[in-house]
Amino acid sequence: MTLTKIKEFDTDKILNYLIVAYAFLIPISRGGIGVLSALILFVWLFKKDIKEDFKQLIQNKFTLLLLIFILYSFIGLLWSSNLNEGLNYAIRYWYYLPLLVIATNLKKEYYKLVISAFLLSMLISELISYGMYFELIAWTNKSSPYATPFMNHLQYSTYVVFTSLFLLNQILYEDDVKTKIFYSLFFVTVSANLFVNGGRIGYLTFFATLFLVFILNMKHKIKALFFSLLIILFSIYAAYNLSAIFQKRVNFTIKELHYIAEEKFHTSFGQRLAMFYVGSQIIKEYPLLGVGTGDEMDVLKEAIYTEYKKFKYLKDRRHFHNVFLHITVQLGFIGLTLMVLLFYNFYRVKIENRYYSNVKYIFITVFLITCMTGNMFHQQFTMALFSLFGGLIVSQNLLESKEKNLIC
Repeated sequence: MTLTKIKEFDTDKILNYLIVAYAFLIPISRGGIGVLSALILFVWLFKKDIKEDFKQLIQNKFTLLLLIFILYSFIGLLWSSNLNEGLNYAIRYWYYLPLLVIATNLKKEYYKLVISAFLLSMLISELISYGMYFELIAWTNKSSPYATPFMNHLQYSTYVVFTSLFLLNQILYEDDVKTKIFYSLFFVTVSANLFVNGGRIGYLTFFATLFLVFILNMKHKIKALFFSLLIILFSIYAAYNLSAIFQKRVNFTIKELHYIAEEKFHTSFGQRLAMFYVGSQIIKEYPLLGVGTGDEMDVLKEAIYTEYKKFKYLKDRRHFHNVFLHITVQLGFIGLTLMVLLFYNFYRVKIENRYYSNVKYIFITVFLITCMTGNMFHQQFTMALFSLFGGLIVSQNLLESKEKNLIC
């Protein structure tokens, strides 16, 4: 074996080990995400056939659109008046670059290791969360008032919901009885963990995607609908009676709806509606190109101080709490079109393996719903989650394409 081949073999192996480490660290370490992202990209640059990777990425509509969207976000700096904020905003998209490496370099034999590493990390996170909730350990998280050890409750809800429904899919595909029992217990505990935290969008996402999991896995769709509805009703009843936090959040949501009916928008949900209204007015002024990357929150504040003083409580908002609204204000309908096409082409990534096809549908559903109420497309933890499973799905797509060509 030549020296070149040894180096190439080592590069592939190192990359796959780094991806496994990345899968383990993304739920539990903000610093780990940054370090592993940098290491993955650094090692990738030493690949001999990196040009072949770029060729595959450009041929895939989803990864091509991701690159185009990131590029357009930088182009949006040209009509921004806040270049410092805009540059800081656009640079954060580098957290999506590991997706490109995972898509083209993750080997089939490492798939289970990646999934196991992620699930192990989520188990650790869940145990710490319960320890915080029952005051068994002294652990604080300044970014969240709830028992979420490493991230805020909205991001944690995204991770927990996806993990829960991923496990449910895993249970339905697992043949080994002992493993099935373990995954079932894990599913119950991680699902319960969702209801001891305050992320209301997590509750909604869980119930909505639960329907999808049963529909994907059961031949009789009416039975799937009935079974999932039964589980949802039982979960709501149990959570409301057993979880003080869930009960409090439900009661507060009802109270919020009364406030909104009285045209009082100072609450969390009310502010989201207010931002949607003000944002839509801004879009009318800048429909095609938007206000520019980095100017979106400055323009919001200006609108509040001049035309919409009744919404003055929005002045401290850091984003529009809706990815699609935020991007449309920022980059206009061109930016929105690119984003919609990006998600659409992720949905359209062809996967013949039913297990991974289900994972794709579960993941994109969870991610899209959470994007409706938060800027999850631009938060480090959720960007890393998207990179890992987006990369895994594209990797499976490329693997199946190669196997087809070999058979032909």
